[in-house]
Amino acid sequence: MSIIYDYIVIGAGFTGLQIALQLKNEGAQIALLDNQEQPGGSHRSGSGPLGSFDRGFRFYPASDIAEQVLHEIESTMGYSQIYSIKENSPITFSTNEFKDFLGFGEETPYAYDLMRPFLTDKRCELSKPFNEIIFDYQNKLGDVFHPRSMVTKINFESDAVNVIVNGSKTFKARQVVYAAHIKDLLPLVPAEFLPSKFRQRLGKAHVVTAICLDLLHDQVVSERENLHVLQGNQKEELVPCFGLFQRPFEKDGKMVQLSQWMIFIPRNQSEEPEETVSLLKHLKRQIKRAYPNALDQVSAERIFVPECMGLSETLKSQGELVKGQDERLWVASPELNNFPQLLGSTLQSRWILSHLGFYSGSLAQGPLEPDSSHIETEINL
Repeated sequence: MSIIYDYIVIGAGFTGLQIALQLKNEGAQIALLDNQEQPGGSHRSGSGPLGSFDRGFRFYPASDIAEQVLHEIESTMGYSQIYSIKENSPITFSTNEFKDFLGFGEETPYAYDLMRPFLTDKRCELSKPFNEIIFDYQNKLGDVFHPRSMVTKINFESDAVNVIVNGSKTFKARQVVYAAHIKDLLPLVPAEFLPSKFRQRLGKAHVVTAICLDLLHDQVVSERENLHVLQGNQKEELVPCFGLFQRPFEKDGKMVQLSQWMIFIPRNQSEEPEETVSLLKHLKRQIKRAYPNALDQVSAERIFVPECMGLSETLKSQGELVKGQDERLWVASPELNNFPQLLGSTLQSRWILSHLGFYSGSLAQGPLEPDSSHIETEINL
């Protein structure tokens, strides 16, 4: 007789890891499924010369909510303080000099809602690489994680929810928490299970990703630790480049420095090789314009395109709880939250856990806007 789990969590990004660990700690019998070899989603560790560094640009705006999120991670994992607050004051490069960044003017760039949380005067700097935090979560979860398990269908039977993996294997559960990319949900569930209005909205929502460029410089390029917002000149299309220089460190007897850069783009654009090459050239051009010698001595370079950084406002602004009509499917996709990266993942996990009855802390507030506004809406599927 096959096992019927209490919960199956689909998607082992940071949202799924947090939900799975809380459910396991509460004594639930769970399975965590992901199509990758390692958990963590875009937070997985990389390989090669830059493998020990987190992949891609990371930015954690300092706020009361951000500090609550980090305190809860510390408490869950038994860490001492893993972050410090740093001054940020975003800067840009214009007319041959660095200046305070004062905004984009009358023209609003693509994915501005995702950029907005970065434009703050303080940020949280982690003292522990995030890929190490992911590894610690994996160790605590143990054998509940099932790698290389691509979910191909979710069927709802009277006695259980059947989750079909790799087209053949079936996992059974009383309830399913879907923490993978929201756009990938549509082909997995029966068409009649999702209301037509929700399907239409989900179909129209644009998936936003990014091109991330990590550079290891064989020299100290900059002492500036501010967020860089490089915009090019007035003749160029407004495609802002975000970047940070990390603190210099010694390697092989010399001081080196890591810088990490990012451009937001539509996911379909990232699938075109010519577009990707063009945007990388644009990104490097902006770096070289601000730091003429920055690309002269680069010992390692890593290009990283996360599957998803967020959704267009079409879907995100709704601030909704998405659940199955008989409460056997709960949608925890982090893209439904209005905060980026680990903040959105943690807030989304806490909101879903609160509705499952396993969390009653201060973060059980749903997908808040970065300015703390909150639209109370619920959709029953």
